[in-house]
Amino acid sequence: MKKTLIAALLGLMVSPLALADNAPATQTATPATTTAPVVVKKAADHKAAAKPAAHKKHKVSTESHKLVSEVQSQLHRLGYKIGKVDGYNGKKTRAAVRKFQKDHHHKVTGKITHQLLAQLKAAK
Repeated sequence: MKKTLIAALLGLMVSPLALADNAPATQTATPATTTAPVVVKKAADHKAAAKPAAHKKHKVSTESHKLVSEVQSQLHRLGYKIGKVDGYNGKKTRAAVRKFQKDHHHKVTGKITHQLLAQLKAAK
C-alpha cells in the first residue's frame, strides 16, 4: 500500500505484482496529466501557524529610549504616575507629561523633548 501511494505521488504506475516484497519492481511512466498537482503550503500561510503578537513595543532609537527613561524618572520623582520606568512612551507617560505641562503652565503637547527634560529637572 505504501509503495502504491509513493508510486502514485511520483506519477508512476506500478503493477501490483511488482509491489510484492520478493518481486522485482517494474515501472512504466504515465502521462504527467494524470497526476493531480500537489499544493504545498508554507507554515506562514497556515492560519494556525501564524502567532499573533500579544503586545509589540515600538522600536525606538537608543537616544530617544534614554530620553524617555530620563523623563519618566523625573516625572516619577515629582510624583506623577507614569507606570514603570521602561523607556517607552506609553499612554501613562504621555498623560503624565500633559499633566506636568498643564500644572506648570507650559504649552500642553504631551511630547517628550530635551526642553521638557530640562523643565522637569528644574521643577520641584
